[in-house]
Amino acid sequence: MIQSSIIIKTTAVLFLLSIPSVCSHAIWQQTVKSSDGKSASTLFMFEESPGLDEADEDFTQMASEKDINAYFTWIDFREKEEKAEKLSIVKKGRFIVADLPEGSLGDQQSYALESSTLWGVHADGTHPPMLVYFYTGASKLIKRSVDIDRVTFASKNKFVSLLTISQDPCEGKDVSSFVCIEATAEFDGLKLPMHEITLYDGDTAQIIVKGNTTGFGNAFLPVPRTTNRIFGKVKHDEDISGVSDDGEKYDLTTHIATSFLELTSSPADYPDDVVLDSPPEGKLEEVKEQVKEQEMKEDVKEQEVEEEVKEQENSTGGMFNLVIIAHLGLMAFIGSFLGGFVVESLKNHRDRSYDVAATDEVDLKIRDAESC
Repeated sequence: MIQSSIIIKTTAVLFLLSIPSVCSHAIWQQTVKSSDGKSASTLFMFEESPGLDEADEDFTQMASEKDINAYFTWIDFREKEEKAEKLSIVKKGRFIVADLPEGSLGDQQSYALESSTLWGVHADGTHPPMLVYFYTGASKLIKRSVDIDRVTFASKNKFVSLLTISQDPCEGKDVSSFVCIEATAEFDGLKLPMHEITLYDGDTAQIIVKGNTTGFGNAFLPVPRTTNRIFGKVKHDEDISGVSDDGEKYDLTTHIATSFLELTSSPADYPDDVVLDSPPEGKLEEVKEQVKEQEMKEDVKEQEVEEEVKEQENSTGGMFNLVIIAHLGLMAFIGSFLGGFVVESLKNHRDRSYDVAATDEVDLKIRDAESC
């Protein structure tokens, strides 16, 4: 009995340890492309640390069951209003995948790429029950001074977190060895001062540097120039309590935002375990044959339609010619009788003598001609 009790308690502890702490986790996203550069997507992960290698299918399954809203918005100076495109997302193995518009990662144009989700009430015994929101962005700014306000304005997220390359060096750091990153945090239109921002190496998932935002809601953080890509994370708490739509009480509202910045000219390739939407391996030739056969069928059908149209045109043309000939013949027939009538009338008028029988005969022929 004691042994059974120990087994039950041990199992319960292991089960609790297997549940991820939402406070330490976050939803991250990273843009990737195909090796030929024709396809591009953004990949979502639910992990403590960012990076493609950190993705776990079980945790991703948890995130895929939430309602993740993902948006892509071009920043186009020619348009007065930016048009946001809601992205379709689907779980593929260890990742949640959203395909991006063609040419988006290679185009020299700024865009806002972001997502958000209401996770729900979380209580793990070490923190008060809290209502948790996650936000993640991977926006691109070509010209920071010009684009940052427009990207922020175009954002669909309440919590905007951006990483950009600063034009000025970080204080005390050699520009030949470090690049200065300006990290900004804004919530509901207000800059967030004194909020800790953590930067991670996108390839190793290691923390590079931490720093607090200034009164302007930004922090200048040095990153080694050898770094290919970085992630940022910032948290904002609101002293708001209540009851969720599911009837769960919470004492605090927590917002966790992450951001991504590619420091190289070429994004990472799709992970090997992300299968693109293409014909299955080994069936490519079969698919090609099916396509070829379908094209041949369409060509034959098109030829039959063309021949049918030609026959109708020929038939219609022949009928039209017969009608024209009939009309011309009728006109000639009527004209001959009218001409004869006129001549005869002139002769009778000259002789002042009328032949009633002949006139009746002409009138009869004219009536017969008109009835045709």
